[in-house]
Amino acid sequence: MFKKVLWHIIFIYGFTQFCMPVSAQYKYRRFTTSEGLSHDITYQMLQDSLGRLWIGTDDGLDCFDGNKFIQITSYDGLYSNYVIGLCNIPGFKMGIATWGGGSQVLDLDELKVERCADQYLVKLKNIFYAQNLLISAPDYVLHKTDIQKSTCEPEHYTIVKAAGGRLQLKSFDNSGKLGHVEDYYRFSGAVMGDVFYVFNDPKKTVLKTTPLPGIYRLPRGKNLDLEQNPEFDFAKEQYVSLVTSYQDKVYVAVSDTLYLLKNKKIIEQKKLPLQGNAITKLAFITENRYVIITIDANGNKYGYFYDDGNLIDLKQYCNIRNSLSDILIDNDQNIWISSYGDGLFQLMLKKELISYMGTEQFLDPNIYGMTKSKSGSMILLARDYVYEYRGGQVLPQAIDNTCRELKSDNYGNYLFCFDAPQKSSENKYIFKPYENSLLENIGEVNNFHQFITLNKDTNKIYLQNGIQIKSLAKINADLFWIADLFAIYKISVSKKAVVETVPFDKVMCSNKITKLLNHENKLYIATDRCLMMYENGKWERIAFERPDEIISVNDMVIPENGDVWVASQQGLYRLNDSGVFKLGKSSGLLNDYVKSVCLDDNGKLWAATNNGVNIVDIQNLKTSTFPQFHIKQKDCSFNIFAISLEKPSSVVTQYQLDNGPTWENVVNGKVEFCNLKYGKHSVKFQTRLTDNNWLSSEVFPFEIKAPWYQTTSGFVIILLVSTAFIGFLSLYVVKKLKQRNKYLGNLIVEKEKLQLELNNSRNTIAKDFHDDLGNKMARISIMSELLIEEENMLEPRVKRNLEQIKMDADVLYKNTRDFIWSLSTESNELYEIDLYLCDFAESFFENMKIRFDVKRNYDQQIKIPYHWSRQIVLIFKEIMTNAAKHAQATDVVFEIKQERETLIISFRDNGKGLPEEALKSNNGIANVSARAIKINGKTSFSNLEQGGFEFCLTLFMPKSTIPMV
Repeated sequence: MFKKVLWHIIFIYGFTQFCMPVSAQYKYRRFTTSEGLSHDITYQMLQDSLGRLWIGTDDGLDCFDGNKFIQITSYDGLYSNYVIGLCNIPGFKMGIATWGGGSQVLDLDELKVERCADQYLVKLKNIFYAQNLLISAPDYVLHKTDIQKSTCEPEHYTIVKAAGGRLQLKSFDNSGKLGHVEDYYRFSGAVMGDVFYVFNDPKKTVLKTTPLPGIYRLPRGKNLDLEQNPEFDFAKEQYVSLVTSYQDKVYVAVSDTLYLLKNKKIIEQKKLPLQGNAITKLAFITENRYVIITIDANGNKYGYFYDDGNLIDLKQYCNIRNSLSDILIDNDQNIWISSYGDGLFQLMLKKELISYMGTEQFLDPNIYGMTKSKSGSMILLARDYVYEYRGGQVLPQAIDNTCRELKSDNYGNYLFCFDAPQKSSENKYIFKPYENSLLENIGEVNNFHQFITLNKDTNKIYLQNGIQIKSLAKINADLFWIADLFAIYKISVSKKAVVETVPFDKVMCSNKITKLLNHENKLYIATDRCLMMYENGKWERIAFERPDEIISVNDMVIPENGDVWVASQQGLYRLNDSGVFKLGKSSGLLNDYVKSVCLDDNGKLWAATNNGVNIVDIQNLKTSTFPQFHIKQKDCSFNIFAISLEKPSSVVTQYQLDNGPTWENVVNGKVEFCNLKYGKHSVKFQTRLTDNNWLSSEVFPFEIKAPWYQTTSGFVIILLVSTAFIGFLSLYVVKKLKQRNKYLGNLIVEKEKLQLELNNSRNTIAKDFHDDLGNKMARISIMSELLIEEENMLEPRVKRNLEQIKMDADVLYKNTRDFIWSLSTESNELYEIDLYLCDFAESFFENMKIRFDVKRNYDQQIKIPYHWSRQIVLIFKEIMTNAAKHAQATDVVFEIKQERETLIISFRDNGKGLPEEALKSNNGIANVSARAIKINGKTSFSNLEQGGFEFCLTLFMPKSTIPMV
């Protein structure tokens, strides 16, 4: 029992040891609806010339550019969303076979599906392009559509004769009368060159059709009913499941046996271990590496990767549960697998050349120093540990002081630490003060005392300006470079002196040196801002990404092939004659911040990060293929297709405008330059994967044309048109001005005539009023006064009535006189109003023993609207009367002044003023304000600080207007 269990354990261990390298050899990714795929049931695939992957699904046609899926469905013109077959058509188009929608054509540039009114909505399973025809051969009917014709109506054929090794087609009767099913041959097809071949379809079908033996060419032109002799004599009686070609060979599959033919002769025959299933597709990477699709008796499909004699079951390898539907090899040599329900799979065939050791191997994975010991083991330094990697094991040793550097030479392994040396018998390291450093197998640098001590020698070499302890570069056994803050120095061991001093050049981006490295008379100077090179008296700044970049270089190493590997805060770079190659986190590094690099005995590069160590097989590391790079220009707009289905996130695309000094990144694959200044321009594009060299495009010229009206000819046209327009407009304006002036002249004459008539009427009315009403009122007043003077003749009551009549007659006479005066034309003049009020005031205040004064500051030619004079007179008579009766004033001032188009008429006295409550509630004030409003005026009443009262009337003179024509 124990032996049985033991054998089981041995078997399982051996099996896992055998399978682990295989399972770890390739990586794969799965895409489902969760990643944006339209449906998990997928069919045939195709890659277009731009690098995009097209996938037929149960819910439309999908396009994948490495980052995202886009869908084309019935909303975009498909007759059916069940997209089964795809094929390329010249002219950047694609043929589509749908289940229930027939065949259609997709414009790959515009992503537009062509539609036809006479489309034959048939169920298709596959589609091919040959002889300017779209051909589909599902089961027993061949469908042919001539894409050069405007009509989409296909022709349909069946095989009616296959006996005696000859084949004949005839038009298929699609009336629904099928006849004897056994009389129809089931067949499939394939295209080689521009020839379509017909052979057996190994798929299981519900119809009892007859299998087709042999391989036949489809006749060209319209004579498809001609009899055809079979191709390849060896297969004329065989049920062939595949016909394809690769390079100069033809591959024919009969069930699971593969025949290789050259010049129609069999040169090799392989029976593959495929459980007797029929081979239906081969997709080649190389002649000895290809993928295979097989089909069993129930119609289930399987996939295999034939890798130079090894056969890998892709369904098992990628854990696919359902039947496969198609396999494709993309331009990056990745295998794509579609399935009936498990989605889409991408198997990446390139072996991983970057491994890592992280938290599983290191107690503290933050590694900032490395060296290779004399015994060949790798020694790594962390904050609290020193690790030795030997024989596949990591051996840690704790350290209780902080060390900044780890170095090794023939004499031992050195730790340069800040604290005192560690006392331990188990210690395998030589501890040195932190201000020192080691020049391997030559000597030691004491930075604190600014001198160099050579091995086995007490003599010291001093530098006056200090020493940067990381600036040590060995040239040979006798010479080495070292630097201070101002220059680099070449020192001879034999002479024990400086033999050459090179001051830093102006191009130096920084004098803080992190590493010196000499190789073939080239000195590489790493700084905290850039990488410099000194050779034969010349300085050069080395650019990784851009000429003006700032990049901190932490370490460098040069393997035997002469490549320079640079550890920086932006990644790991390789410099050689072919350009700059970069590895970063997107390429498989643990971190973009690489602190230290070191080569082991196997030539592999160790790169230290704060997450552990990457081990790069630089001897087998090859740059990836460039992304698919295509540019489509439309005037000043550009669509850039830089696609990698293997490493989509690693694609970087840039453009350089007008041969400028900088490159700008392209965002979302599109740039527009339509807002540039007018004139001719040019743009150049470049792309790469982040772990690859740049691939440049051609220079694309374009022109930003000014609008026609900003060109010379446009300006001349505009000038001529404008001149003509201005001329015609001037003539029109002159004509209208003449008409208007004539009208205005007539209007002025008419106005003057009307004004004269109005003035005459006013004067006549005033005279008549004065003569009739004024005289009668004066007569009443005089007669009343005469009667009153007869004292003895009148009774007292009658006398009182006569006195009242006389008083009323006097008041009415005076008011009538004011009214009559306002009717006359002289009341339109401000000067006449001034005189009229002054006459009244002088006689009125003289009787009151009040001194009256007048101030004037206005143009005496001012005329005012005829209806203003009466209101002005009534307002100021009211104000003057109130002042005489109630103010108890001794002096009053009447003033008229003009300010532009405003008249200000005021009256002030030196009396006792007006109480505040009177200002708010006096009826006389209200009446005055109401009269002012009638003539567009404003009033103000105020008590003066020095005593007295002031009333001010502000009038806004109206502008005279003349009606326009």
